[in-house]
Amino acid sequence: MKILLDENIDPKFASHLAPHDVQTVRGLGWLSVKNGALLRAAAEAGFEVFMTGDRDMQFQQNFSQFPFGIILIRVHPFTLGGLLPMRDHILASLPHLEPGKLTILEPRLMTPDDL
Repeated sequence: MKILLDENIDPKFASHLAPHDVQTVRGLGWLSVKNGALLRAAAEAGFEVFMTGDRDMQFQQNFSQFPFGIILIRVHPFTLGGLLPMRDHILASLPHLEPGKLTILEPRLMTPDDL
């Protein structure tokens, strides 16, 4: 799956999403691109997933027009240490994403079954 990580996601996290093709906004030189233009560029580049931590984006953009799924990660901080515990949850969500739909992922509390 071709995944684009927004600038607020630690770029080191990309290598932890193998075997997927993961690129970063920073790596593509798109840091100064505004959200609407960024999402259009992602669509033109053939991305299948856009992953962000920008909580405001869900209120500012009409995701239904884009041909990829959007993941909003609610974790703090957006450092590698904050993201790694979410890795398995993120990977498990990928097959269930729908184009133009927002999926919100946040850390889940451990239950006795997890022990």
